[in-house]
Amino acid sequence: MPNLWIMWKRSIALGFIGALLVAGLPAQATHTSSKRWSTERWKRTLSQPKYSGVVRSTHYLEAKDGTQLSLTVHLPDGLPESEKVPTLMQMTPYRPLDQIPGGYADYEFFVLRGAAYVEADERGTGGSDGCLDFGGSADRSDAKVFARWIRSQPWSDGRIVTDGVSHPGMGSVVAHAAIPGLTGALAHAPVVSYYQDEWLQGAKFEDQFNGPAYQVIELAPPLPPSFAQPEAVTSQAATCTGETTTDYSTYDGPFTDLWADRDLSRFTPKDRKPILLTHGFVDLNVHPDHSQLYWDALPDNYPKYAIFGWWYHGYPDMKGHAATSFDFIRHRWMDALLFKTENGLRNEPRVLVEDSLGVWHEGHDWPLEQSRTERLFTGDEGKLGGAPGKSGGASYVDALGAQRGSWDNASAVFETDPVSQDMLVNGAPDVFLKGSSSENSTKWVAYLMDVAPDGSWERISHGYADSHTWKDRSRWDDIEPGKAYRWKIDLMPTAVVVKKGHKIALVIASQDSRQTSIDDNCFDDHRGGCYNPSGILPALTVGRAENTVHTGKGGTYVRFDWANPKKTVKAPTPAGP
Repeated sequence: MPNLWIMWKRSIALGFIGALLVAGLPAQATHTSSKRWSTERWKRTLSQPKYSGVVRSTHYLEAKDGTQLSLTVHLPDGLPESEKVPTLMQMTPYRPLDQIPGGYADYEFFVLRGAAYVEADERGTGGSDGCLDFGGSADRSDAKVFARWIRSQPWSDGRIVTDGVSHPGMGSVVAHAAIPGLTGALAHAPVVSYYQDEWLQGAKFEDQFNGPAYQVIELAPPLPPSFAQPEAVTSQAATCTGETTTDYSTYDGPFTDLWADRDLSRFTPKDRKPILLTHGFVDLNVHPDHSQLYWDALPDNYPKYAIFGWWYHGYPDMKGHAATSFDFIRHRWMDALLFKTENGLRNEPRVLVEDSLGVWHEGHDWPLEQSRTERLFTGDEGKLGGAPGKSGGASYVDALGAQRGSWDNASAVFETDPVSQDMLVNGAPDVFLKGSSSENSTKWVAYLMDVAPDGSWERISHGYADSHTWKDRSRWDDIEPGKAYRWKIDLMPTAVVVKKGHKIALVIASQDSRQTSIDDNCFDDHRGGCYNPSGILPALTVGRAENTVHTGKGGTYVRFDWANPKKTVKAPTPAGP
């Protein structure tokens, strides 16, 4: 679940290098030095405070279904009556946390520069009645209600920009999907599908507790006026416990209609409005596949932008980049979107990505446009290569307590020959698994690994699937023991440089738990630390199932994109004066 403590610790705020026309669609970056602005030049355009104080007021309005909604308006103190200003909006369940000293600093930073900030309480939180909807149809409808109210105010110039981190990042994606004519959206480590925050293709994460945690948020002060009495609070708890805690509590993970309605990648807008997605590859709270999901759902020619790299939950850590801090990048974006500032943003590329060596790359596409697609096929004797051999299989027992990172005697491992050049594996790989089991159900764990000459390995990416999803992710069907089935396992987005002389390995197992990652047997986070990602609960058949990975022609293979890191465009590229 999104880390609520991090939401307390937001410090002044942020914005990126990605192209956008302030009053229309973004121009495409050409990477030519004559059009790029130097960092020093665009920093000189950053807006400065025009006001010295902020006036706050809370308002109540009615949702389409009659639910009472609440929002708090932050306006510049001394704003002339005739002045109309743009609005920075955040849809959030965390207003009680924002009321600590400095909790509004990220957003009132822009109020002092001449914008309104509207903090909209998501239903079921703060001053809004009802129960949390987690990005569903009620949330999307509420976003339109909030926007209509803002645009009807005498101080509004009609421009609305949304922003947020984690669950409020989801609120920004909700607004992007739902609000017609939205000026733009920034979403940092956003939840795009709460299903994928609790299960991954049916496999339940071992340490996600969204239901009970958000039950607490729903009942946190300030409570809606209608729930001021103790008996009313009890009534709300009963209602929301059923709709919040129970929804997240099942071991089985079929992708039902409830979760389909809460998958924002299924509700991308028809109108073109810029969105910046930022996400860390080692985010332990909201995994980076969420931003990948929304990116993939938008058309290739859409005004979408992304910053990816090796940081944990929250805003990007721009270590090693010439902008020096994401604070400046976010400031640049907000100036362009809110205040129509000409600051060279339209000439920047769409994608900025940090690789595992700390090098920043930029481009128009994700994966980077210099990439090629590779398919490596599993074969006899643990081989992984570019051409499928004859059909065969590799079997293992789903042994209880198999240790993450080694999976000794509880996995099938396939390795390439040493690679002949450095390879930047980037984007989101996927594994096309053909497998069978001696039992009627199992779990599948897939890791793509970088194997050093000394035999040690490091994670490139990983993903999971429950065998019950073999027919369709919305179904929950047993498999017939001994019969082969097919699964497509989506792995996490990544950007890892596999050095010349290393090998690439595909590991297929059936257990993955941080609880078995002993003796510091975790993965490199490429920032000098230890990355120990959320694992999954074991299958009910653990200790009994003997599983087989089918190899060779028509068997299992992995697909990924890679580029020669010497031929990508490095960021920042030479810029104009």
